[in-house]
Amino acid sequence: MKYYFDHNATSPMRDEAFQVIANPEYRRVVNPSSPHHYGRQAFQFLEDARDKIAAIIGAPSSSIFFNSGGSETNNTILYNYCTKSDSKKILISSGSHPSIEVTAKSLLENRPGIYAQLPLNKEGVVDLEYLSGFDQGSISLVSAPWAQNETGVIQPVSQLSALKKEGQFALHLDGAQILGRAQINLSKIDADYVTFSGHKFGGPRGIGFIYMADQEQITPLIKGGFQENETRAGTEDVLSAIALAETLEAVDKEVKANQLKWKKWRQKIINHLRANHINYILLGENQERIENTLSIILPNINTPILLMNLDMDEIAVATGSACSSGAMIGSKVVEEMGLNKGWKHSLLRISFGWTNNDEDILFLCNRLVYHLLKK
Repeated sequence: MKYYFDHNATSPMRDEAFQVIANPEYRRVVNPSSPHHYGRQAFQFLEDARDKIAAIIGAPSSSIFFNSGGSETNNTILYNYCTKSDSKKILISSGSHPSIEVTAKSLLENRPGIYAQLPLNKEGVVDLEYLSGFDQGSISLVSAPWAQNETGVIQPVSQLSALKKEGQFALHLDGAQILGRAQINLSKIDADYVTFSGHKFGGPRGIGFIYMADQEQITPLIKGGFQENETRAGTEDVLSAIALAETLEAVDKEVKANQLKWKKWRQKIINHLRANHINYILLGENQERIENTLSIILPNINTPILLMNLDMDEIAVATGSACSSGAMIGSKVVEEMGLNKGWKHSLLRISFGWTNNDEDILFLCNRLVYHLLKK
């Protein structure tokens, strides 16, 4: 894999995860619910992984529950709140992952007036004034991405937490994009639920975890077993949990150095565009962003075609959302930010990760400018 700049979609599995998978001691783990010696050993491996993750994110181990990843967590939370019989509103931030927005709309399609969408401003930040305009006692759940996947903009979670205390609603944050790209401490924010997914920071696919401040509020989406303290039925994937924890530990140690490196790379690309008089608009320019993400509008450029040209150079970037078939449908968040609708096919997202180095960035800069100037 030569020039991969799509880490916000998925980050290739790191060596730490491979080393766990290749370790014979871990590969032969059995069912952690079994009462015999081997089951107890597997259970201890699982709890050690849980403890390690909890320490890194500043949360009690008892609040961490393993599952298959972000989409399952998001569906679990939405199922619990959208199926309540009361008339309180479910407020979903624009720019949310489809497993949040689509799930909420589907569950509430026969209950008009319950679902509402929180708009974004032109910097990609959720409109807190709009949220404040609601009768706070009328809200059941507010869900927002901690860091938006297309723009990298970090949402004002402290202010959302303050509004939560005032309005007594539940707050769900989708933390899939922020973990491994910034250091977080859940003890300093007042969120009820946070979504995390292993593959976003180089862990195994198919495993993630949910932070729950109070598990008693949640009915399991997957029933039929007592695993994960009765929050999710199904035999736990101990091997993947260990690999996820080991990977996160390594990634967390690198975060500060990576942030400086990523910031330098973002500026290098911007400088190349400026030096070659290429017109661009930087999304979230004046907002706090995860440093690994550069999201720009290239007016009058069809970025899906640009992507194909870069792909021929073995450069992988993104142009916004894509359906499961891989057909590019443009950036929904561009419209949700109130920008020119014609720009939805002009977004270019470059997201860095552990596979990249200085030479990769120089190659990307040169080929990107080449393709933009030859149009």
